[in-house]
Amino acid sequence: MQDFKHRIRKDLPKIYSQDLLNNLFNHPYTKIEFVMQELSVSRITAARYLNLLVDAGFLKKQKIGASNFYINEPLYQLFKDNKMSRQKAEPIKTVNQANE
Repeated sequence: MQDFKHRIRKDLPKIYSQDLLNNLFNHPYTKIEFVMQELSVSRITAARYLNLLVDAGFLKKQKIGASNFYINEPLYQLFKDNKMSRQKAEPIKTVNQANE
């Protein structure tokens, strides 16, 4: 999060805000509607912010159905790696083991 904060401040100072940064790290993805609500900005402004972040390499844009999702890949990878680590650490019990 600190890395994003410093890089956005440096590369996109006109759109940087703590609220925007928080939005990018609340979940591994965001949407235009989320930015609109959390930053109290118009749809056009929210879309512009997110597209600037995509162009600068902070987010990856993915269209699913009629919606665009803006994925924070480093955060997504952190969750994915953490899930994989927990799965490796916790052996799966069979039905017989669970009943013992």
